[in-house]
Amino acid sequence: MRLLDSTSWTLPRWALILLILITAEIGFSASTLTLRGSVTDSDNESIVGASIILYAGDSLITGQATDLEGLFALKISDISSEALTFRISAVGFLSRQLSINDFNNDWFASTTLERKPVRLDAINVSPVRVRSISTFSISQNKIRSASRYSLVPTNPVSAIVQPQVVRQGSIHSSKIRVSGTSPKYYLNDIDIGQDPAHYGMFLIVPGSVIENLDFHAKGTPAKFGLPTVVELETPQPFGQSPTGEINLSAVEATGAWQVGGDHTYALATLRKSVLDKLIKQFEMQTDRRTIPPVNFQDVFLSTGWMPSKNLRILFEQYHSRDYLAYSTASTNLNPNGIKTSQSTSQQYYSLRLLAASQNLMLKMRGAYNRIGEFYYAKVNGSENGLNIDLEANRQLAVGGAEVTLFAEGAEVVLGQEFHFLFDRRIDMNQRGWNFMAPDATSDNPHPYKFELNQIYDDFHLQDAETDGAGYLSIKLPGHRFEIEGGIRLQYFGRLAENWKTLYRGSIATQLGGNTRLELFAGTFAENPSGNILESYQIIIHDNLHRLLPIESRLASLKLSFGPVTLGIFGKQTNYLPVTGPNFEKLDENSQPLDGFITVRSEGKIKFVGGDIAFKAEDLLLSNLNLNAYYSFSQADKKVESIDIPYELNAPHTFYTRTDYRLSKVVTIGSVLSFRSGYAYTPNYSAELLSSHERMNETYYNSVLSRENSLRFSSHVSLDLRLKLDFGRTEMFVGVSNITNEDNPIINSSSGYIYDSGLLPGIGFTHTF
Repeated sequence: MRLLDSTSWTLPRWALILLILITAEIGFSASTLTLRGSVTDSDNESIVGASIILYAGDSLITGQATDLEGLFALKISDISSEALTFRISAVGFLSRQLSINDFNNDWFASTTLERKPVRLDAINVSPVRVRSISTFSISQNKIRSASRYSLVPTNPVSAIVQPQVVRQGSIHSSKIRVSGTSPKYYLNDIDIGQDPAHYGMFLIVPGSVIENLDFHAKGTPAKFGLPTVVELETPQPFGQSPTGEINLSAVEATGAWQVGGDHTYALATLRKSVLDKLIKQFEMQTDRRTIPPVNFQDVFLSTGWMPSKNLRILFEQYHSRDYLAYSTASTNLNPNGIKTSQSTSQQYYSLRLLAASQNLMLKMRGAYNRIGEFYYAKVNGSENGLNIDLEANRQLAVGGAEVTLFAEGAEVVLGQEFHFLFDRRIDMNQRGWNFMAPDATSDNPHPYKFELNQIYDDFHLQDAETDGAGYLSIKLPGHRFEIEGGIRLQYFGRLAENWKTLYRGSIATQLGGNTRLELFAGTFAENPSGNILESYQIIIHDNLHRLLPIESRLASLKLSFGPVTLGIFGKQTNYLPVTGPNFEKLDENSQPLDGFITVRSEGKIKFVGGDIAFKAEDLLLSNLNLNAYYSFSQADKKVESIDIPYELNAPHTFYTRTDYRLSKVVTIGSVLSFRSGYAYTPNYSAELLSSHERMNETYYNSVLSRENSLRFSSHVSLDLRLKLDFGRTEMFVGVSNITNEDNPIINSSSGYIYDSGLLPGIGFTHTF
C-alpha cells in the first residue's frame, strides 16, 4: 500500500481560520444570558468548589464550580419561557435548591449554605468539569473500579480503556499507544514525561491519590504539543479531617494518608512491592512466568498553603526506584541462557502558585526531575555472546506560566513552557545488542549489526538540551456551537530544525436532545529523543543535531447520541528517525567508511480508522453497568521506499466490560477483550546476516521487505472478578486467562517470560 506524501495531506491554515470565524459568528448569534451569583457559609465566608447545577424543568442545562471567591457565572441561551432551578451543594454543607422565574442579564443571587459535616466513606463529590473536545474524564471512583481488573490495583492507567488505545508488550502493560503516539503525562499541570512507570507495568503515582484523570484521546488544545495526553490531578484537601487508606494485593502494598486545615494540608502515599517477597517462599524452576519478581517502591508527598481565598501555593514530590533481575533458561537459540537486570530511579520536586479572581486565573509552575536508568544483560558462561552494560542519567528542569481570561463566557489562554535538560550522561559498553528494549516488538538484530557494534561498542555522551513553547488558545461557547482554536510556537534547541508553528481547531454542536457532533483538526510536533531504553535511543541521542522534529497531522470526527458514540479519524506522522546505511560511504572494496551508519528523519506512518462504543450504567433494575466498543484501524509505515505494516496496529479490536451488583455487598464483573495479533518480523537466518552481498541497496531492501511481514494470531483475554464491599473495607478476588503466548512482558532471543495462562489475583482496601 502506498503512503501519501507529506505534502499531500496538509491542514489548510486559511480554512482553519475561516472556519473559526464563521462558526464564532454562528455561535454568538443566539440570544444569551449570564446568571451570576455567590455562595457563602453562615459566617459569610466564601465556599470554594461548590457545585452549581442548572436545570430547566427536569433537563440539565449546565453546571460550574465556584471559584476561589465563591463566585460563579453561567452563560445560557434565552429560555425565559421555562422556570429554572439551581441546585447548590458542597461537601460539609446542606444542599439548597433555588427556583427563579424572572431573570435577565443583571440577575445575581447570593446563597448561604448551612454547615453539616458528614463522613464520606465511599462517595466522592466533584464539581462539574469543563472539558475540551475529545477528552475523557475519569473520576477516582471509576479509577478504583477499573483498576481491580489490572495486575496492580492502584494503577490508574488501567482505567484508560478507549477505542484505538493499544498497549505495548503485555496486555496488562501501562505503555499505552494511540496511533503511534506515546502520550505525555502531566501531574498537576506539569510534564513528567512519557511512560513514567515501573517497567511499563503501572504508573509510579498510585491511584489512591489521583482525584481525576483526563485522557485526551485524539486531539488536544494548543497548550499541549502531542495529540494524546494524560493529565493526572491530585486532591487539595483543605479543611478535611484526617483520612487514610490501605491497599494490599499479591503484587504490592500501598498506604495513603491526608489531612487538611483551613489554610494548609498534607498528603502522602507509600507503595512497596510484595511479590518479590512472596516469590522467595516458593521454588520456581521455569522460564515462563506471568510476572517477573520485581522489587520496587515509590513515595508521593503533597503539601499546600492557602494564605488567602484567591491564592494557593502547592509543593509536591515523588521518589521511586525499582529493580528487576532474572535469568532465562537455555533454549535452542541460546543453550547457555541469559542473565539480565534493569533498574530505574526518579526524584521529582515541584512548586506551583495558583491565583484567581472572578475573571482571571494565573498559574505558575516549576519542577526538578532526576532520572536514572540501568540495563545489564550477559550470556551465562560465555565471554563472546551478548554483553550489555548501560547506564543513563539525566537532570532536567521544567516549568512555565499560564494566564486564563474569562469574559462573557469566552475563555482565552496564554502561556509558555520550557524544558531545560541541563545534564544528560550516557555510558555504555556492549557487544551483540540490537539497540532494542527488553520488551521490544522484535528481537532481530539490525541488518548492519556488526558495523553498529564497531561504532557503539564503547559509547559515552554528556550533553544538554533546551526545548520550549508558547501558546494561545481561544474558546468561544455559543447557544448551539462551541468553538476552540489555537496556535502554538514550539522550539527544539538540539534539532536541525529549531522552530515549528502548529495550529489547532475544533467545533462541537448539539444537534438536539442527547446528540452531539465534534470535529477536530490540528498539527503537532515532538522531539524524537525519549527514554534511553526505547528503540535505537542511544543512536538517536548521538545524532540529534541531524534530526527534525517528528510532525503529525490529525483530523477526527465524533458523533454521540445517548450511550452510543461513533468516531472516525485520519493521522499522518512524518520525519520519524530511521537508522540505516549510507551506501555512498563505502570504499572501492565495498568496505564501510566513517558515516556509513546514519540516522535520518525519513520514516512515515499513515493511520485511518473508526470505532463504535456503547456505555450505559444502571441497566436491568439499576444493577448492571456495561461498557463495550469495536474499533478498526489501518496503519502503514514507510521506511526508505518500502511500505510495511506498523508493528503496534491491531486492525480489529473488541472490548466489553460488565459489572453486575448482586446485592449491596456483592458485585461480579468480567472483561472480555479480543484483538487481531500484532505484526512482527520472522527471525533472520544466519546466512542473511553474514551474506557477503550486504553492502548494497538490494540486500537492504530485501531485509526491510521482511520487516513486520507476519502477524501473530488473534489475542483473546478473559478477566473475572468478585468484589465484596463492606463500606470502609472492600475485598476482591479474580482470575485472568490469556489464550496465547505472543505478547510477552519480556521477550528475548534466549527465551520468554509470558503473561499467559491463568493469573489469579486477590486484594483488599480499607479506609479509615
